[in-house]
Amino acid sequence: MYYGLSSDVNGVVESTLFNMFNYKIVYPEFHSDKVIEKAGKIAEETISESVSEKAKLVIYFYQNQQSFPRIENLVAKLNHTDQDRIFEFLRNGDHAGQFTSTQK
Repeated sequence: MYYGLSSDVNGVVESTLFNMFNYKIVYPEFHSDKVIEKAGKIAEETISESVSEKAKLVIYFYQNQQSFPRIENLVAKLNHTDQDRIFEFLRNGDHAGQFTSTQK
């Protein structure tokens, strides 16, 4: 994941952020300070608002997984052909409004 986040191509970074969600949902005990730190740099330093917002959602999810819908609900929203679906669900679902530019 770290190498995908290090890419200069926004599409690769966005896909890696999706894979971070996917991995954390399947393996909830997974945690990597190195990967979270890299995602934090992306959230703060990228010029793409879309990539920055997705990075913030991923970081928030990793840090607050217990406050999200049941795993079954999240798995149902994972779609490898429509990776934005999980981000939209988290952005507009029960957790809408919890993600601000100051949260990590």
